[in-house]
Amino acid sequence: MSNIKHKKFLTIVMVIGLLAVSLVNGYLKVYAASAYSPKILIVSNNDTYNSSSVSGGTSAAQMRTTLEAAGYSVTVWDEVTQGAPTLANTNALSYDAVIFTQGVGYRSTNNGKEGLNAADITFLRDYQNNTGHLIVEGEDVLYDMSLTGTSTDQKEILKINTSSSKSDRGKISVLKVTDAAHPVNQGLAASVNTSYQTNWQDSLVADTGAKVIMNGTFSSTDYGAVNTWDNGSGKRLVFMPFAWYVNASNGINDATWRNTLLLNAVKWVGEKRLTVTGANLVAGTTPPNTNGVLMEKFTFNASNGDVYLNGLTIEENGTATASSDVPQVKIYEDTNNNSIVDGGEPLLGSGAFGAGLETTTITFAAPVTITPGTPKNFLVVYDIGNVPN
Repeated sequence: MSNIKHKKFLTIVMVIGLLAVSLVNGYLKVYAASAYSPKILIVSNNDTYNSSSVSGGTSAAQMRTTLEAAGYSVTVWDEVTQGAPTLANTNALSYDAVIFTQGVGYRSTNNGKEGLNAADITFLRDYQNNTGHLIVEGEDVLYDMSLTGTSTDQKEILKINTSSSKSDRGKISVLKVTDAAHPVNQGLAASVNTSYQTNWQDSLVADTGAKVIMNGTFSSTDYGAVNTWDNGSGKRLVFMPFAWYVNASNGINDATWRNTLLLNAVKWVGEKRLTVTGANLVAGTTPPNTNGVLMEKFTFNASNGDVYLNGLTIEENGTATASSDVPQVKIYEDTNNNSIVDGGEPLLGSGAFGAGLETTTITFAAPVTITPGTPKNFLVVYDIGNVPN
């Protein structure tokens, strides 16, 4: 009977679509599973006024259609029927990202329309101070904030230079990508035409630490039109001071372009991060007929929000013939982080290499939640069979 050598490759089966993964000291392959759909909250600030000549409203319905078609789970908070949003009544912190849409419409108390009011400002500030995965859209967001808030609110929530940005700059006819490398602009053509019934789209200048990634053409002159911000610790913002798409008269004309913009923005602001480190636990060779061989320890660290792990795929790449030499693979959670399997530590799942295969996918009975600041440690354990000479 011969000793065998092993080399492990790790594939992570993710149940969260908004994910960036890096691996230290090992090999990693990543693919998404369908057990969990990223959750998006859309706050529809539809308590706004438009003249009879403008077919305004928010972009909530069209956004929901686009996101659900891409596999997202979407909840819409309707301000007219449900009232002002708060972190508590919307359960906003349980979502992967929040979109605040005002579309086409503004505050007019003479007509009984609150628009973006003090309660909305409080909600936006509270959310940004907590999770902070935020998209704000609407042509009169700046205008309404000037009525019900302060320039400090505009600066701190929207990350703009308030002395240089301008509310109601005019009508945007074209949007132009200015930073093709930014993740929000990936896959977008250099420009796209827009249609609006009003002349109330705004121009932006980024505050320190923020970046304008797209310009809008106003009467043949280009000004900043999409602002982004990343604090480096998980909080991100995309601000679009125009209607993304309310209807054919108000929004970005090309459906593919606008859908790509929205999906990119949601993915970027809601992105979770997972870092994986691996440590070899076995000597170079293992004798046959040995059960419970500790092969590898993997430590998972999350940031920017909880990550949900649904399983692992192990690939055997040594001298062993996995399907015959390794009859069983087990994965345990190493709850006390001592690199051995202790009594009471949970068996997350087990499996076997199929005939002629060098990989096995082990799906966990329930997703394992990895919370920022609380690493999870997993142990890969082999049973070694009767290896022939």
